[in-house]
Amino acid sequence: MKQKIKQIIEVETGVEDISIRLRSQGIVEARVIFSTLCLRHTKDSLQRIGKIINRDHSSIVHYRKIYNNWLEFPKQFLNNLTTLDRIDNIINEQKDITEEDIEIVTRYRRKNILLTKEIEKLKEILVKQEKNIERLKQYEPIW
Repeated sequence: MKQKIKQIIEVETGVEDISIRLRSQGIVEARVIFSTLCLRHTKDSLQRIGKIINRDHSSIVHYRKIYNNWLEFPKQFLNNLTTLDRIDNIINEQKDITEEDIEIVTRYRRKNILLTKEIEKLKEILVKQEKNIERLKQYEPIW
């Protein structure tokens, strides 16, 4: 169940791997969501939950405190709480879904993320080309 939660969080948040040794905001927020959902949906110890994401039990305690801060100031952390609720709903809906189904969805969502990034790059190129066209329109044609 913990691996399933981890996969869903990585797909939904766009974080490639929440167990890597980085402390960037997006990765930490994904870990907070992971630990909160594992505490909610499993009966595993803090140490076992932490082991999945290469952290010890004290990190899971700290993530629980961060989650409590989110609840204390919901307006500031609305995006995080919304993401957590969305993933929690997915987990509740997917209790009967197989690993193969999750793999298909994971591949689809990762491809979607890659395609979205490619679209953004193409939009940047298009804007540059449009600027170049506007610049060239300033000149009179020779014919």
